[in-house]
Amino acid sequence: MNRDETTRSAEAGSGRGCWHIWRAPLDCGTPLNGLREPLSEDERGRLDRLRVPAVRRAAACSRFRLRTVLGEILDRAPASFRFKYGPDGKPCLAGEEVYFNLSHSSRWWVMIASFRDPVGIDIERVRPELDTDRLGRRLFGPEAGGGAWSGRAFFEWWVRWEALTKARGRGLWANRPGDPSAIMKAFHGPDAGGALWWCRTLAGSPGYALAVAGKSEGEVPDIVEHPFPEESAARDF
Repeated sequence: MNRDETTRSAEAGSGRGCWHIWRAPLDCGTPLNGLREPLSEDERGRLDRLRVPAVRRAAACSRFRLRTVLGEILDRAPASFRFKYGPDGKPCLAGEEVYFNLSHSSRWWVMIASFRDPVGIDIERVRPELDTDRLGRRLFGPEAGGGAWSGRAFFEWWVRWEALTKARGRGLWANRPGDPSAIMKAFHGPDAGGALWWCRTLAGSPGYALAVAGKSEGEVPDIVEHPFPEESAARDF
C-alpha cells in the first residue's frame, strides 16, 4: 500500500479521515546488524546505550518496523527518514504531513498513523501477578481502589491513558485525570485549548490490552487496519 492508496482509504467513508493501524510480532527475525542498517546515527547511538541485549533488540525491531511502514505509506526508502523529537521524546518527521505513534509490549508491536491529526497508541501485556488494585491506589488515591481497577480493568484503563498522553505529546503525569473512571468512558471532550480528543479500546491478542487516541474534528474517526508490509499471511494478532 502506498501513500495514494492510504489517502484514498482515509478519504472514503464520510470524508472524516481515518486512523491507520498496523500490528505485527515485535521480533521480525532479522539479525541485529540488518535491523540497524536503515537507522540513523542517533538511533544507533540510543540502541548502543541500552545495556540489556533483549531490550536493545526489541528497540531495534520497533524502529525497523516503524521505518518499514513509513516507507510504504510515503513511498520512500526506509533509511531516508530523519526524525525530530518533542519535549517529551515523541518522534515526528520534518516536512511530512503524517502523524504517527508506536508501542510494543512483550511479543507484539503496534503503530498508528493519521494524515490529519496527532494520534497515540499503546499496548500492554496483562500481568495477573501484579497487585493492580494496590498500584491504582498508589497512583490515584483511595478512589482508585475497591477492586474496580483490579486485573485486566487496570490495564485497559492504563493503555487508554498512555495512548491519550502520547497523542497529546505530553509527559505521562500531565494527563492524569482527577477521576480515574472518567477515561474509561467513550472519551470525547475539549482540552484546555478547545481541541477535541477521542480515546478507544481495541480488541487485541488474548492477554493484551490495546488502545488508540487522537485529536478529532468532533466525530468518531474511522479506524482502518492494514497488514504489515510483506507479512500479511503471517500475522496472527
